[in-house]
Amino acid sequence: MYQQIVHSLRQYGNFSDDEITNFTGRLINKPVSKNSFLLKEGEVCNSFYFLKKGSFRHFCTNEDGNELVVKLYTQDDWILDHQSFTSQKPSINNIQAYEDSEVFEMALCDIHELIGESQSYFSLGRILETSLYSPFQGNHTLSPEQKYRRLLDEHPVLVKTFPLKYIASYLGMTPETLSRVRRKI
Repeated sequence: MYQQIVHSLRQYGNFSDDEITNFTGRLINKPVSKNSFLLKEGEVCNSFYFLKKGSFRHFCTNEDGNELVVKLYTQDDWILDHQSFTSQKPSINNIQAYEDSEVFEMALCDIHELIGESQSYFSLGRILETSLYSPFQGNHTLSPEQKYRRLLDEHPVLVKTFPLKYIASYLGMTPETLSRVRRKI
Protein backbone atom coordinates (compact mmCIF):
# COMPACT_ATOMS: atom_id res chain seq x y z
CA MET A 1 0.00 0.00 0.00
CA TYR A 2 2.84 2.42 0.78
CA GLN A 3 5.44 1.29 -1.77
CA GLN A 4 5.22 4.47 -3.86
CA ILE A 5 5.52 6.77 -0.88
CA VAL A 6 8.36 4.79 0.71
CA HIS A 7 10.28 4.98 -2.57
CA SER A 8 9.72 8.74 -2.69
CA LEU A 9 10.69 9.28 0.96
CA ARG A 10 13.96 7.44 0.47
CA GLN A 11 14.85 9.97 -2.24
CA TYR A 12 14.57 12.80 0.29
CA GLY A 13 16.45 11.33 3.21
CA ASN A 14 18.01 8.36 4.96
CA PHE A 15 15.14 6.98 7.00
CA SER A 16 15.33 3.82 9.08
CA ASP A 17 12.62 1.20 8.66
CA ASP A 18 11.15 2.31 12.01
CA GLU A 19 11.06 5.93 10.86
CA ILE A 20 9.32 4.91 7.64
CA THR A 21 6.79 2.88 9.63
CA ASN A 22 6.20 5.79 11.99
CA PHE A 23 5.72 8.15 9.02
CA THR A 24 3.32 5.90 7.10
CA GLY A 25 1.39 5.16 10.28
CA ARG A 26 0.36 8.81 10.43
CA LEU A 27 -0.91 8.99 6.85
CA ILE A 28 -4.59 9.21 6.03
CA ASN A 29 -5.65 7.56 2.78
CA LYS A 30 -8.12 9.92 1.15
CA PRO A 31 -10.13 9.48 -2.05
CA VAL A 32 -10.78 12.77 -3.85
CA SER A 33 -13.53 13.11 -6.45
CA LYS A 34 -13.01 14.92 -9.72
CA ASN A 35 -13.33 18.72 -9.29
CA SER A 36 -13.09 18.48 -5.47
CA PHE A 37 -10.64 20.77 -3.71
CA LEU A 38 -7.78 19.93 -1.37
CA LEU A 39 -7.40 23.67 -0.80
CA LYS A 40 -9.50 26.71 -1.70
CA GLU A 41 -8.41 30.31 -1.87
CA GLY A 42 -8.69 31.84 1.62
CA GLU A 43 -8.04 28.56 3.46
CA VAL A 44 -4.80 27.75 5.27
CA CYS A 45 -2.82 24.78 3.96
CA ASN A 46 -2.47 22.60 7.07
CA SER A 47 -1.50 19.36 5.34
CA PHE A 48 0.62 18.04 2.55
CA TYR A 49 -0.32 15.18 0.29
CA PHE A 50 1.28 12.40 -1.68
CA LEU A 51 -0.58 11.67 -4.90
CA LYS A 52 -1.10 7.92 -5.11
CA LYS A 53 -3.21 8.09 -8.28
CA GLY A 54 -4.95 10.73 -10.34
CA SER A 55 -4.07 14.33 -11.10
CA PHE A 56 -4.51 17.82 -9.67
CA ARG A 57 -4.07 21.40 -10.77
CA HIS A 58 -2.82 24.18 -8.52
CA PHE A 59 -4.09 27.54 -9.70
CA CYS A 60 -5.03 31.09 -8.77
CA THR A 61 -7.50 33.51 -10.30
CA ASN A 62 -6.15 36.87 -11.41
CA GLU A 63 -7.94 40.22 -11.14
CA ASP A 64 -9.46 39.68 -14.61
CA GLY A 65 -11.04 36.42 -13.47
CA ASN A 66 -8.68 34.23 -15.50
CA GLU A 67 -7.24 31.09 -13.96
CA LEU A 68 -3.45 30.88 -13.89
CA VAL A 69 -2.01 27.41 -13.41
CA VAL A 70 0.79 27.40 -10.86
CA LYS A 71 1.57 23.68 -10.90
CA LEU A 72 0.24 20.42 -12.32
CA TYR A 73 0.49 17.20 -10.35
CA THR A 74 0.37 13.56 -11.38
CA GLN A 75 0.99 10.23 -9.67
CA ASP A 76 3.83 10.16 -7.11
CA ASP A 77 3.97 13.95 -6.72
CA TRP A 78 3.85 15.77 -3.38
CA ILE A 79 1.10 18.38 -3.22
CA LEU A 80 0.87 21.49 -1.06
CA ASP A 81 0.65 25.25 -1.29
CA HIS A 82 4.16 26.22 -0.22
CA GLN A 83 3.40 29.82 0.76
CA SER A 84 0.34 29.01 2.87
CA PHE A 85 1.87 25.88 4.39
CA THR A 86 5.07 27.56 5.55
CA SER A 87 3.47 30.84 6.68
CA GLN A 88 0.22 29.30 7.97
CA LYS A 89 -1.64 32.17 6.33
CA PRO A 90 -4.64 31.94 3.97
CA SER A 91 -3.79 30.79 0.48
CA ILE A 92 -4.32 32.83 -2.66
CA ASN A 93 -4.44 29.54 -4.61
CA ASN A 94 -6.67 26.54 -5.16
CA ILE A 95 -5.71 22.88 -5.48
CA GLN A 96 -8.37 20.92 -7.37
CA ALA A 97 -8.65 17.31 -8.58
CA TYR A 98 -8.64 17.12 -12.36
CA GLU A 99 -9.89 13.52 -12.19
CA ASP A 100 -10.95 11.06 -9.52
CA SER A 101 -7.83 10.66 -7.41
CA GLU A 102 -6.39 9.17 -4.26
CA VAL A 103 -3.93 10.88 -1.92
CA PHE A 104 -2.16 10.20 1.35
CA GLU A 105 -2.54 13.16 3.69
CA MET A 106 -0.27 14.21 6.54
CA ALA A 107 -1.18 17.08 8.81
CA LEU A 108 1.31 19.73 9.82
CA CYS A 109 0.95 18.79 13.51
CA ASP A 110 2.05 15.22 12.64
CA ILE A 111 5.13 16.55 10.86
CA HIS A 112 6.04 18.60 13.93
CA GLU A 113 5.65 15.52 16.14
CA LEU A 114 7.81 13.43 13.81
CA ILE A 115 10.55 16.08 13.80
CA GLY A 116 10.42 16.08 17.60
CA GLU A 117 11.02 12.32 17.60
CA SER A 118 13.90 12.23 15.10
CA GLN A 119 16.14 14.74 13.38
CA SER A 120 15.93 12.58 10.23
CA TYR A 121 12.51 14.04 9.53
CA PHE A 122 14.05 17.47 8.94
CA SER A 123 14.87 16.18 5.47
CA LEU A 124 11.12 16.30 4.76
CA GLY A 125 11.74 19.99 4.21
CA ARG A 126 13.10 19.01 0.81
CA ILE A 127 9.54 18.03 -0.13
CA LEU A 128 8.61 21.67 0.33
CA GLU A 129 11.09 22.56 -2.41
CA THR A 130 9.16 20.39 -4.88
CA SER A 131 6.07 22.48 -4.25
CA LEU A 132 7.62 25.74 -5.30
CA TYR A 133 6.14 27.45 -8.31
CA SER A 134 6.64 26.31 -11.86
CA PRO A 135 10.09 26.85 -13.37
CA PHE A 136 8.19 28.12 -16.41
CA GLN A 137 6.24 30.91 -14.70
CA GLY A 138 8.00 34.23 -15.09
CA ASN A 139 10.91 32.58 -16.91
CA HIS A 140 11.52 35.00 -19.75
CA THR A 141 14.85 33.49 -20.75
CA LEU A 142 13.22 30.52 -22.50
CA SER A 143 11.23 30.87 -25.70
CA PRO A 144 7.78 29.27 -25.86
CA GLU A 145 9.25 26.46 -27.95
CA GLN A 146 12.06 25.88 -25.44
CA LYS A 147 9.55 25.77 -22.58
CA TYR A 148 7.39 23.21 -24.34
CA ARG A 149 10.37 21.05 -25.36
CA ARG A 150 11.63 21.14 -21.77
CA LEU A 151 8.19 20.07 -20.52
CA LEU A 152 8.14 17.21 -23.05
CA ASP A 153 11.61 16.10 -21.94
CA GLU A 154 11.13 16.43 -18.18
CA HIS A 155 7.38 15.84 -17.64
CA PRO A 156 5.79 14.20 -20.70
CA VAL A 157 2.98 12.74 -18.59
CA LEU A 158 1.60 16.25 -18.03
CA VAL A 159 1.02 16.69 -21.76
CA LYS A 160 -0.81 13.35 -21.88
CA THR A 161 -2.93 14.12 -18.79
CA PHE A 162 -4.03 17.76 -18.98
CA PRO A 163 -5.80 19.79 -21.68
CA LEU A 164 -3.99 22.35 -23.80
CA LYS A 165 -5.37 25.34 -21.86
CA TYR A 166 -3.86 24.11 -18.57
CA ILE A 167 -0.53 23.25 -20.17
CA ALA A 168 -0.37 26.70 -21.82
CA SER A 169 -1.15 28.47 -18.56
CA TYR A 170 1.44 26.37 -16.71
CA LEU A 171 4.04 27.33 -19.29
CA GLY A 172 3.06 31.00 -19.08
CA MET A 173 1.70 31.36 -22.62
CA THR A 174 -1.63 31.53 -24.39
CA PRO A 175 -3.28 28.41 -25.82
CA GLU A 176 -2.86 29.93 -29.28
CA THR A 177 0.90 30.30 -28.80
CA LEU A 178 1.14 26.72 -27.54
CA SER A 179 -0.84 25.50 -30.57
CA ARG A 180 1.64 27.25 -32.90
CA VAL A 181 4.58 25.73 -30.99
CA ARG A 182 3.06 22.25 -31.16
CA ARG A 183 2.47 22.56 -34.92
CA LYS A 184 6.10 23.64 -35.35
CA ILE A 185 7.39 20.65 -33.40
